Amino acid sequence: MRETHESSQLPFVVAGLVAGAFALLTGFTMTRSARVRGVVIITGFVVFGLFVRLWSVAPLGRPRFESTPVFDVPWASDLRARLVEAASSLPAMGNQLVPGLAVGDTSLVSSGLDSDMKVVSLTHLVAVSGANCAVITAGVIAVVALCGGGRWMRALAASTALALFVIVVGPQPSVIRATVMAIILLVALSSGHPSRGVPVLGIAVFVLLLVDPTWALNIGFTLSVFATAALLLLAVPIGQRLERWMPRWLATVIAIPLAAELACQPVIALLAPGLPTYGIVANVLAAPAAPIATVTGLVAALVLPISQPVGMFLAWLCWIPAQWIANVASICAHLPFARLLWPGGLTGVLISVVLSGALVVMLIWARGRRIAAVVVVLTLGVSLTTTVVSQSWRRIGMPQDWLIAACDVAQGDALVVRPSAESRIVMLIDTGRDEDLLRRCLDDLGIDRIELLVLTHYDQDHVGAYKVVLGRVTQALVGKPVEESEEAIVRDLEQNGADVSVGQAGVHGNLDGEVFRWRALWPSSRHPDMQTGNPGSLVIRAEWPRVDANEPPLSAIFLGDLDEDAQRALLSSTAIRPATVVKVAHHGSADQYDRLYLQLRARLALVSVGADNGYGHPTDRSLGILAQSGTAVARTDLHGLVLVRRVADTTGHRLEVWTER
Repeated sequence: MRETHESSQLPFVVAGLVAGAFALLTGFTMTRSARVRGVVIITGFVVFGLFVRLWSVAPLGRPRFESTPVFDVPWASDLRARLVEAASSLPAMGNQLVPGLAVGDTSLVSSGLDSDMKVVSLTHLVAVSGANCAVITAGVIAVVALCGGGRWMRALAASTALALFVIVVGPQPSVIRATVMAIILLVALSSGHPSRGVPVLGIAVFVLLLVDPTWALNIGFTLSVFATAALLLLAVPIGQRLERWMPRWLATVIAIPLAAELACQPVIALLAPGLPTYGIVANVLAAPAAPIATVTGLVAALVLPISQPVGMFLAWLCWIPAQWIANVASICAHLPFARLLWPGGLTGVLISVVLSGALVVMLIWARGRRIAAVVVVLTLGVSLTTTVVSQSWRRIGMPQDWLIAACDVAQGDALVVRPSAESRIVMLIDTGRDEDLLRRCLDDLGIDRIELLVLTHYDQDHVGAYKVVLGRVTQALVGKPVEESEEAIVRDLEQNGADVSVGQAGVHGNLDGEVFRWRALWPSSRHPDMQTGNPGSLVIRAEWPRVDANEPPLSAIFLGDLDEDAQRALLSSTAIRPATVVKVAHHGSADQYDRLYLQLRARLALVSVGADNGYGHPTDRSLGILAQSGTAVARTDLHGLVLVRRVADTTGHRLEVWTER
């Protein structure tokens, strides 16, 4: 499948704006004659950009790189597979990063760790980038130089090693880009004049875009070019400025990620609005470990087919720095205000350009430092204040003694149940489709561990975001898997430490001793044609202990996506007792059995549904049935997060509902 070609011209316009600002700022670091050369180079880039635009729309046949490897050598695929298999047996979380750091394979990386690395700008470490290529090439050059090899011998050995590395990881577009950028960077830096690498960078970009003009709108390509340009033009002057306050080695370690971050942040803001507060710190902490993991992991991949024990020993050596990087990502991502709020769209990009430009001026241009510092303080101050106010506002008035939470995950189900107001043990029923929305809800509720995960069935709006909780689940109760994709979900849960069992009527348990009980009411073996899909949704009944001997216990029933026929069969095959709370089946579709809801006589109905969902959920018929049974309704499309709790008053205990909106 070819990499996505965006029809929108916004990225192209943004790239031009950022490139122009970048050129003006870097011009201050050049001599007068160098500025003239810089103007000529930028003018060439503009003409070149127009030419690429014309070339991309011209009806000409030309070769293009696909997102899958242009070619793949069987033995290289086997090397990658063996490394992934070996890493799978290592302890979490470091094992998830071993294949990524070595050969760019991220198949083991869980959604949670991936999110943490995105928050602190560390994802580039597990994708084959110029850094990987630079480590391999620099290491080979150093070894050949120690052996007395001359310049040509070093160049030949480095080129051979780089070619082999490309074959091992697979010649995908990202690898080709990374290889080209690494060669440019190494040649420029080894010459002692990094800025001279800019024309070479321009030529390389020109050639690559002639081969495939669609890369002009590819974010990965843009980030590669910007990061390389930043290292060529900004890393050295920033490092020299930082040397005034710290040792040279520390200044260099900080200057490299700082330069790349400043150049890439405007583009990243286009993808995911937000400012990584601890991004530079995380990169500085992870920087020493990444080369060690890359080299040891790659050597482990090469040795595993020859000697399994030696290969596993090397994999363990790779795991140590990988675990360090995973811990850095996890800790930094969960620090307060790890990501500041940032405007989206073109506004956010332009503000990011201003902030990055002001920081560059503040670091390397003495005369403009005061004005730039004011701009930086104002920009960051507004962003930090907005973040604090926004996050605080979300938590104002949010009760902490809730028993049931209906997460707002758009058109999908994700409900959290806990046995008592003080307990940190929870049951999660379904995950919804949107990973970011589920993650946000769990974070707001303070949930980091799930005792029991219930996946009622395998529709995407119920299981699509399951990777968010991988590695955080103790037990899982799932619907009957039929297709390969459903069995893959079960395997993922098991491989990440969950004890998985298939649910059916009669299965029961508790979360906190004997004070809280749950039981599966459906599917029933008496109805073999209703075992999978919506009709086979797991139905769970939960019961809390009595607070007062004179009051009935609090209970809830979660109906998954049962249709009318399945609801009718449920009512006929099971003794349905009244419940305090009911999770309405299938997001409030019209396919409901009114007698079931009349039998339940619930005081509150939870409808987990997305705003403007296109299905008309919840329907007038379902709302009419709930009104007929005297049941109040709380909807996530209108109310956002819904929390249900039991509070005491002068008449006893009553049910109270808190909503986000």
